[in-house]
Amino acid sequence: MSSWRRYPCCVMPMKAVLDTSAVLSMAHQSFDGYCIPPGVMAEAGRELEYALHAGLRVLHPEPESMEAVRKAAASTGDLPSLSHTDVEVLALAHTLGIPVATDDYAIQNTAERLGVGYIPVAQKPIKDRIVWVYWCTGCGKTLSSHMPECPVCGSPVRRVPGKKTRLRKPPQPRP
Repeated sequence: MSSWRRYPCCVMPMKAVLDTSAVLSMAHQSFDGYCIPPGVMAEAGRELEYALHAGLRVLHPEPESMEAVRKAAASTGDLPSLSHTDVEVLALAHTLGIPVATDDYAIQNTAERLGVGYIPVAQKPIKDRIVWVYWCTGCGKTLSSHMPECPVCGSPVRRVPGKKTRLRKPPQPRP
């Protein structure tokens, strides 16, 4: 379903969901056709005053999309790296069926898994889709989920790349 049917308040279809860094890097531009979830508004605070007057919309993602994002992020191992606002950004893009504008590699990696497009803002996009694993720095045990200490030896656990899949897609236009 297109965004204008889900959100009749939107006069025009949405172009992309912006994360906080994308909003801040687009200062003094037109924001018509762009939207953010409430968490970005909370993170950016007063910096959004101009953007809201320039057409930026604040929309809420569907609960089903929030759950889909959490499942996708858990399957890639990115969930511990994503804030609640990051999950909202991805869920809103999933809800609306539009790309997310972000330089955050964890958001891009999760978007790949979720089937949501993404647009890099100022950095190069990810080259590989990564499934992260957790590895004990002491005994070398590989763990299936994130935890601060190894349950076997008590040493710190690090997130390391497990399976990498090279992405083959052309660069997307900037917002």
